Amino acid sequence: MLAALTGPVLGLIVGSAAAMLRHRARRGAVAGLLFGVVPCAVYGLWRLFNAITDKLGLDSVANLVFQLMLFSAMGAVVGTAVARIVALVSKKI
Repeated sequence: MLAALTGPVLGLIVGSAAAMLRHRARRGAVAGLLFGVVPCAVYGLWRLFNAITDKLGLDSVANLVFQLMLFSAMGAVVGTAVARIVALVSKKI
């Protein structure tokens, strides 16, 4: 949980500082923030996984199918969003 709370701030600071050396602070800040949000997402997905597993049971086929569909869809959405953000940031700078 500590990584989820401090990850975005640390990612923003480290990404900005590293990119300032190459005079691309905005791109580095966005990249650092995206990298820093990963622990928040992992923590949230872990809580979601536990809630679904508690409701449906660990060994049930319904749990397996539901988790597979949910996490596949979320992975596709997040992957598309990150690709678009990276393309937008790269294009403007």
